[in-house]
Amino acid sequence: MDENLWQPQGDSGTQQQNNNPVPPTNPGMGYRPPVSYSNSNGFVTAAFTCGILAIVTTICMTVYLPFIFGGLSIIFGVLSKREPNVPMLTKAKTGIICGVGGLVLNLALIVFCVNMVMTNPEYRNQLNEACEEMYGYTFDEMLEDMQQELGK
Repeated sequence: MDENLWQPQGDSGTQQQNNNPVPPTNPGMGYRPPVSYSNSNGFVTAAFTCGILAIVTTICMTVYLPFIFGGLSIIFGVLSKREPNVPMLTKAKTGIICGVGGLVLNLALIVFCVNMVMTNPEYRNQLNEACEEMYGYTFDEMLEDMQQELGK
């Protein structure tokens, strides 16, 4: 094969073929890059990550973050299922389960804490003292004010 058939065209550096249907051979011409069989997409990874973060932030006893991460994991998990007849990937299901688990655990923790403060006199006194130090009046006074405002 004549190597002179492929010549640069102008200043652009691109090559042009002169009446030759076969491109020049390269040493790596027979090499094919490995095929990636990753059936994952960005939504699957985001769902899984947000689900794990929902559980971790629940364990750290934050209030708002588990709701944010749990909700996002459910949304991303649902969005990861692009084709209706294809089953959802395991990683996406795990993300949704972790997100729902984080939401449920966080809600249970909030209900438990509110129940403890409202029913246990010792915790109620501690809350009253803390509110009085911070705001100048107790938690019980705050509740009475809210009840009066709502009752009007």
